[in-house]
Amino acid sequence: MSTHNRNLTMKQALAALLSFFLLCGLGGSLLAAMAIPVVATSGTATNAVTKIFDDLPTKIDFTLPSEVSTIVAADGTKLASFYSENRIVVASQDISQFIKDAAVAIEDQRFYQHNGIDAQGILGAAFSNLTGSSLAGGSTITQQYVKNALLEKGRIEEDDEQIAAATEQTIARKLNEARFAIAVENQMTKDEILTAYLNIAQFGPSQYGVEAASRYFFSTAAKDVTLEQAAMLAGITQAPGRWDPVSNPEGALKRRNTVLGTMLEQGYITQEQYDVAIAVPIEDMLKVSPAYNGCEEAGISANFCEYVVRDVLNSDALGETRDERISKLYRGGLVIQTTINPAEQQQAYDAIIKRVPIGDPSGIDIALSSIEPGTGNIRAMVQNRPFGNPSDAEPTATKVNNNVGEDMGGGSGFQPGSTFKIFTLVDWIAKGHSPYEKLNGSRKITIPARDWKISCAPGLADTFSPSNNDGENFGLIPATTAAKYSVNTAFTQMSSKLDLCDITRTAEAMGARQGGYVTADLVKELTNAGMTGVKEGDIAPIIPRPSQVLGVNPTTPLSMASAVSTLAADGLACQPHSFTKITDRAGNILIERQPECRQVIDKNVARAVNGVLQQVPQPGATGSAAQLAGGRPSGGKTGTTDSSYHMWYVGYTPQLATSVWTGHMNGNIPMLNVTVNGVYYSTVYGGTLAAPAFRDFMNSALADQPIVPFAKPTGAISVNKEEEERKEQERKAEEQRQQEEQQAAVPSVIGMSEDNAVSTLQQAGYVVAVGTDYSDLPTGQVARQENTGDGGPGSRINLWISIGPRP
Repeated sequence: MSTHNRNLTMKQALAALLSFFLLCGLGGSLLAAMAIPVVATSGTATNAVTKIFDDLPTKIDFTLPSEVSTIVAADGTKLASFYSENRIVVASQDISQFIKDAAVAIEDQRFYQHNGIDAQGILGAAFSNLTGSSLAGGSTITQQYVKNALLEKGRIEEDDEQIAAATEQTIARKLNEARFAIAVENQMTKDEILTAYLNIAQFGPSQYGVEAASRYFFSTAAKDVTLEQAAMLAGITQAPGRWDPVSNPEGALKRRNTVLGTMLEQGYITQEQYDVAIAVPIEDMLKVSPAYNGCEEAGISANFCEYVVRDVLNSDALGETRDERISKLYRGGLVIQTTINPAEQQQAYDAIIKRVPIGDPSGIDIALSSIEPGTGNIRAMVQNRPFGNPSDAEPTATKVNNNVGEDMGGGSGFQPGSTFKIFTLVDWIAKGHSPYEKLNGSRKITIPARDWKISCAPGLADTFSPSNNDGENFGLIPATTAAKYSVNTAFTQMSSKLDLCDITRTAEAMGARQGGYVTADLVKELTNAGMTGVKEGDIAPIIPRPSQVLGVNPTTPLSMASAVSTLAADGLACQPHSFTKITDRAGNILIERQPECRQVIDKNVARAVNGVLQQVPQPGATGSAAQLAGGRPSGGKTGTTDSSYHMWYVGYTPQLATSVWTGHMNGNIPMLNVTVNGVYYSTVYGGTLAAPAFRDFMNSALADQPIVPFAKPTGAISVNKEEEERKEQERKAEEQRQQEEQQAAVPSVIGMSEDNAVSTLQQAGYVVAVGTDYSDLPTGQVARQENTGDGGPGSRINLWISIGPRP
């Protein structure tokens, strides 16, 4: 602020003080009669006034007024606004001189002559109030600025006492306001005061400051308003609800004309300007632009916008507590630059709507997420349901984001089906297996519980008997063929040769995650199975069950896109980011986000996997419908769950990774014998709707990008020896623990009859061998038992039946 002095004389101060009493006290007439002799003769009164006004505030540090925060796309296009008060603070040069002149004319005609308190205006207002000729307040623009600033400070700090103190009808409040007004005049220029007032005052039912009001009523900036528009704005602030031109156009027109007449009387405009302005009808002035507050304004990007808000509120750079961050968002005038490009967002939306239109009679939902490999920047996030609450106009609307988990505004996720085979393939190659190693692709196989390695949760081991789709029998096939045709039995055998806990760790390290929260029942189940560290209320981990290879863990489209982006980036996993930068109202950078990435799999492993998964979007393979234009190489995987509940395609190029899900967000509903967008399908597969949507989006999004081939492995796969040794030690320790537990769990049959003992052990899953021996126990009872092997179910138990004491 520029500073200079315009001090009140003692006579001006005393007159101002007495004028306050005229307005604030019921004895206004008596005080008016007493004012002249007091001013003329009372040294005591003069000394009292001197004391009050000598004690002026020396530091004026009003809180900056609340201002709209804006979320913008990567190219700067506005997506949405957030505010507690719809206000956009602008500089003096960005406010039309018409607005300034109109405000001074109608609110404070001696603004440029007084020093914060207009004694003449106050006395005139008091006389008008006492005689009943009109209702007048007598406050100067400076005083109104002070009152609004103190009130705003209370609102920002959520202090009811401050708010009450700024609005109470008492002499004390008026005196304090006057003291501040004089101090403000001593430290700010008239133009600075007027600009501050025009930025903080209310100029509409929900509009604060002239910039927000100009944009709302006229769809233009405050610097570009016409004379008649400026007069209308200046008139509104006296009673924003009463003079609202939208709800009360006749009243607003009358008030506007009053302002124009006042401007003419005071010489701010000519007769000609007045005549032209007053002839403009109210409907010709207005061009209302709705003032959205929140993500609804973002249209097809509304769900992404909601994700951004949650992402921002999780950032402690905006404040230590969530309440502080919310206050910053709704009052701080932030500009949040996001990662999406509106053109790509539209391309993604068009691609999914082409497959499953909004409100399609099938009721099928479809969602798409896309991520940039190497940065984690979210490039697209769309679904085929309108954003909002269901209504007659939009019965399918929802605020649930099907792309993300419950912690980010979504649901619990959806079973990914065979797309989860990707992680088994990654761990298979990482453990030194070849993509060409032969696997059993028979129609159906059974793998008993004892053959599963689940070091982190051994209790989850169970017999698993998967079969191939349509009962196909592939015989012995390499992993490359198993991936190309999504052979369930081959991948199940593959996972049985690995530690399932390593596969789930790989999936999570690459970015895959469940969507739902951990429940008390899940904690109990996993704890009983030996899996520790799982806490109720956290997002559920990916659980290492034998059936995991076929995708029974519900995951989210965004996380699956993130996971395959790790493959696209040669094993570099990057945290998904929805925004790159946040600046404050002055343009200062509060947060500038850099990619958060780490190498989670060896680059040669990633490259070898990419070589296998490039076979999927090829003619004759399950992902043939995902083949990209111009021979552009891509990797991918289809996913189809049991009963066709959920269908996926997850794919990627070196430049972009995208996940598409189709299903029903409200439950497991089979997609069998359905008509979608006018086309009948006996069965919906991952290649039916999701793969073509992936293809259409990727072709559009990458149309201007060069075709980039995947890198080939450059040498042997690097194995972290320390990590392998650690895992081997953990494995041996776990096997020892399991053996001890299993041996301890073998039922004791000592003292039972032979028949009862054999029956008991066989029912527990053991093989029983029976012999005889001398014993002090009665003849025919089990005298001794011995465990063989690991002591677990399926191993042999030797029993010795008593034949009586040794002779």
